[in-house]
Amino acid sequence: GGGGGGHHRRGGDRRHPPPPPSSSSSKFQDGPPPSAGVTTSFRILCPDEKTGGVIGKSGSIIKAFRQETGAWISVHPLVPGDDERIIETSDNRRRETDGRPPQYSPAQEALVLIHERILDAGFELEEEEDDEYGGGG
Repeated sequence: GGGGGGHHRRGGDRRHPPPPPSSSSSKFQDGPPPSAGVTTSFRILCPDEKTGGVIGKSGSIIKAFRQETGAWISVHPLVPGDDERIIETSDNRRRETDGRPPQYSPAQEALVLIHERILDAGFELEEEEDDEYGGGG
């Protein structure tokens, strides 16, 4: 007969560390790492119904903005009772040697792109019925 074995427990008593507490359900929290030394940060309010148009499918638009500008962009979760989300852009550009703000601010650039998306998302929603005027771009 033989072969009765197989009683070793798989994975033993190795404790699995608990998952980090997620204070946010949002997948698009790409804030700066704690050591980044953020120097510039902007926040803009985005009506919740337009957030999808700003983030893009699976975050594609936000990812493109990050790559284009080099800024960190966080889309905060909707606070219960609110109808607007905070979208935050930040960077860690240092001031110029003479103390002036940096010539180029990734956070500011990203803020402008997001603001334009919020405006465009509004138009897209209103003109869905009416595709006659198909927009260039």
